[in-house]
Amino acid sequence: MKIAPLVYGLIVGCVLLPVVRAEDAPAEPTSRLVERIQDKLGRKLAAIPRAKILEIEKEVAEKTKAAHAAYLKEAASTSGFTEQGIEGLMSADELMKRDADKNLVAAIEGATHKPLKSAEKTAVGRAARNRRQTVQALQDKLAQAIAMYTGMRRDQIDAVIKGD
Repeated sequence: MKIAPLVYGLIVGCVLLPVVRAEDAPAEPTSRLVERIQDKLGRKLAAIPRAKILEIEKEVAEKTKAAHAAYLKEAASTSGFTEQGIEGLMSADELMKRDADKNLVAAIEGATHKPLKSAEKTAVGRAARNRRQTVQALQDKLAQAIAMYTGMRRDQIDAVIKGD
């Protein structure tokens, strides 16, 4: 009968953890970008690199949205066009092209059927250039983070960011 106290002592020292099945486990935070990175790598990212990339992705998205809103406000107030009207003139990809400022001015003039004054052209072009430069810097920051945490090459990163 001396066995019972010994067994009891061992059980007290143990911590019982609940068994969690894979389908019951909480989902890891992810995004389409992280999923594309993992697909490209052929493996899952570890928790810390995934969290860092998600954090930077969120920051880049918020700052890109702010830069786009500032561009819309500036272009609309300068041209007399509405922000929704400005937004409908050019896609986000078109705004990233080097000649987007000239194309935006031409699109506004075509939509309003009147030429913009020289100062208005300059201001609208500056708004488009500022947006492009800000967004490009943010995309570069994201690409650098992905490179740092995954070891991917820049061409692979560009493809992953674009969704190719």
